[in-house]
Amino acid sequence: MKPTIVLVPGAWQLPSFFTPLSQAFTALGFPVVCRLPSSYPTASASAATPPILNPDTLFLREHVLQPLLDEGKEVVLLMHSYGGIYGPAALEGLARGARERNGLKGGVIACLYTAAFVARAGQSAMSAMGFSAGNLPPWIQHDDHAKVMLFHDLPDAEADSLAAALPQQPYECFAQPVQWDPYDDEAFRSRFGYIYTEADRILPMRVQQGFAKAGGIQHTIVLKGASHSPHIEMPHRLAETAVSMLETLAA
Repeated sequence: MKPTIVLVPGAWQLPSFFTPLSQAFTALGFPVVCRLPSSYPTASASAATPPILNPDTLFLREHVLQPLLDEGKEVVLLMHSYGGIYGPAALEGLARGARERNGLKGGVIACLYTAAFVARAGQSAMSAMGFSAGNLPPWIQHDDHAKVMLFHDLPDAEADSLAAALPQQPYECFAQPVQWDPYDDEAFRSRFGYIYTEADRILPMRVQQGFAKAGGIQHTIVLKGASHSPHIEMPHRLAETAVSMLETLAA
């Protein structure tokens, strides 16, 4: 039985944005799950006491991953953009090898990144890129930059429609440090892969390569011509590339 692909969306995303990619994986015979909190994004900069654990991490672990693992399923995470921050932080103790040692079936067998941040424990998305509250990248104001930064390779009408549909994203999501990361966990050794997006304007190739290096991710491939939104722009190519990489990582 093929593993379940769990899509871990980035910031300013809706599950509907990942429908083309979900359909591409389904056509290849893989079950797919893509869920976000109904009130997404859940992290709030206005909270009197910011949560210790990113609420997006908590939702992913408790409401997406754990139910699948309770059914004994093997899971592959495909993380996009900010998904590379809260996704890995949800994986403590969930690797297949770790669960097997505890007499449990199922587990996470591979972690794939595309156009994604990588942050070690103690880092945030912003600090991993060298930014801070007083030194923010222009694209953080997505109302003004979404079309040209996220959807520049799509037809104008489609790009305008997608840009208008983007929800707001609290800055806290980018500023909150990661509490745990899997990059030195023996159970996840050689289970990481990074799909570079060649024409990405949010995370240029050199930044993505730096992220892969920071996480010790050795299995990489370039998605030629891809922007920061390959799940919309070229879903079939992205799915096929991920499946090809998975054959190596999950062997």
